[in-house]
Amino acid sequence: MAVTEVQAPAVGASLYERAVDLEDRVASVMGVLNVASAELVTLVTEALGTDVWHGLGIRSIEHWLSWQCGLSSARAASLVAIARGLATLPRCRERFESGALTEDQVRVIAQHTDAAHDAEVAELSVLCTVSQLRHALRTIPVAEPEPAPESAAPEAPAPDPQREVSFGYGEDGWFWSRILLRPEEGALFETALARSREAEFALRHPNAGDDPRRPGPGDLSWADGLLAMAEAALSNLDPGAGRPGERFQVYVHVKADAPFSSYLHLGPPLSERVRDYVGCDASIRVVFEQDGKVVALSARQDTVDTKTRK
Repeated sequence: MAVTEVQAPAVGASLYERAVDLEDRVASVMGVLNVASAELVTLVTEALGTDVWHGLGIRSIEHWLSWQCGLSSARAASLVAIARGLATLPRCRERFESGALTEDQVRVIAQHTDAAHDAEVAELSVLCTVSQLRHALRTIPVAEPEPAPESAAPEAPAPDPQREVSFGYGEDGWFWSRILLRPEEGALFETALARSREAEFALRHPNAGDDPRRPGPGDLSWADGLLAMAEAALSNLDPGAGRPGERFQVYVHVKADAPFSSYLHLGPPLSERVRDYVGCDASIRVVFEQDGKVVALSARQDTVDTKTRK
């Protein structure tokens, strides 16, 4: 399958004409991508129904898909979830196969839609962004399952998902995290995150007030809010220390004979720019080693002393 070549706008075309032309070409490419994604999901559905993916060393269909397509485990799991979810959503599947819906949109649909709302969601989804669709589908009530015949043995209720917080460092050195909480706990976390972002915005823009022409909290990312919340926790959950958060610190190792080589304690290496940034306001302790063993520690010193800080 190939994208149809579109003639570029004539020289001297207006900015509006160029914008329209570019949008048309983007839409054309996305249509092709959507159809191709739908075809791949159809193949995954076939694999689910026939179990042809079983083989020596293959742990799951997600594992098989990662191997066959060169995908990450997360992308493979997403495609399998879409294939399973669309099994009871024929109208949404039709929209996907026609190229009207993206893979990201269908992922949300498969996660939050039941068969009773298939037609309704199929009409709504083509008008929404992924974020809008996610919020809209939260308000759709889930149909109650039909009662089982009295003669049938009652099925055991499905166990609730386990609360989870997982985190670590990726291959590129960036930190990642995944949080799974009960709805009411998620609402509490979201409220705290929003409040933290607003407080961080107030610190950065003390004179913003209510002027609509000035930036608002939305100009700060949720990552800014999360980091502000972490700093507030270290400052307020360690009252016994001389300075806030002194018992809980992030440690960066810098070798005296190789100052350009630095790394987080039990973590990835840091770039020179990041090392210089965190070193602007830090506590320093010199570690003396002999044959790989620590033999002495210097007193703690601050890169910015207390008098200068005041």
